[in-house]
Amino acid sequence: MLPYPSRKKKSKKLFVVATIAAACIFSGSYYVLTNTSSDEVVAKINGQKIYKSEVELRLHDVFEGQSGSANSPELSKLPKEIIEILAKEVYLEKELTKEALRSDAVKTPEVKEKIADSKNKILRQAYIDSIIKKEITDDKINNKYLELSKELEGKKEYQIFHIVVKTKEEAEKLAKELKYKRSPSKFAELAKKYSIDQETATKGGEIDYTLEDSMIKEIAAVVTSLEKDQISDPIETKFGWHLVKVGDVREAKALSFESVKDNIRDQLIQDRVNEINNKIINNAKVQILIQLSQIEKSKVADAAPQDVSMDAAPEEKADTNVKVADAPTGWDQKIQTNNKIEVVSNNEEPSEEVKEEAQTDEEKDEVEKSADNKNKSHAKNKKHKKSKR
Repeated sequence: MLPYPSRKKKSKKLFVVATIAAACIFSGSYYVLTNTSSDEVVAKINGQKIYKSEVELRLHDVFEGQSGSANSPELSKLPKEIIEILAKEVYLEKELTKEALRSDAVKTPEVKEKIADSKNKILRQAYIDSIIKKEITDDKINNKYLELSKELEGKKEYQIFHIVVKTKEEAEKLAKELKYKRSPSKFAELAKKYSIDQETATKGGEIDYTLEDSMIKEIAAVVTSLEKDQISDPIETKFGWHLVKVGDVREAKALSFESVKDNIRDQLIQDRVNEINNKIINNAKVQILIQLSQIEKSKVADAAPQDVSMDAAPEEKADTNVKVADAPTGWDQKIQTNNKIEVVSNNEEPSEEVKEEAQTDEEKDEVEKSADNKNKSHAKNKKHKKSKR
């Protein structure tokens, strides 16, 4: 993650199953389907009907499973051979399912549990999908685009170049070298050689045009005061130490609606899903009913101060005021919330039973050692008395 995300839309490579991809590209004369009915029979295998909707679902699964994003091609435009392959896969899945249901394999508790889990996942997804379909409309996407475009009015975009290194000493050394030799090519040369941001290093440190309010505060505070081609002093962020150069400044302009509408839709969906989840989980009372070992308590205590929140907008931050009820006396409790791990302790004196359970291995060894010495001493005295007789 960069401290100043680029607005430039990244291209993605598309990978598909070779036989289907090749067929889609070179299909010229095979058009075997014309009816668009979703329950049309497209093939028969051993007398069993294979429906168009089943083949289309299988085709969708093939393309959905590939890297990148792509819409599956229309079934009517696929060659006959490819439809035959897909129909056979549908038939195979049906027959395997029949055999599985007739076997004892599906009667085990483990399989029944997995089936129930899969069913619950489908139900949850269907519920979310129904809300998204109803609420994330074209009008809502368009209104969001207009809102975002209006927010850009009067703002500037900065073409930024940077070099990121791990230590202040490295950054200062590079800063001196750049001060000594001010040629534009020198910055790009050092970025390629030393920058730990591999994505931009190959481009001489170029990040492209970025809005001021898209940068983290440490960078934004410096960039807005730099002249064109001026190089900053070392700047520390959570990513390392930066040397930043501004290549150009321009008035911010909105990208075209067509180029960003899918991104806006995805963001609206994510925001709505977060709302649904937070409504259920926020303010939930969590009761931890198991006792943590001393080792686990130490791990929790070490982890507690670290806040892993990603500076979300105030309205998106989850409520972390989770209550703990009936906590075992004197034992810290580990609570996993949306943003961080908290450690809660009621600071009461542990009971004798808890103290006894919490006794360290070293103390136990001392007790056992003392008992062993007593037994040896007793045996020695007994032997001494016997020899006197």
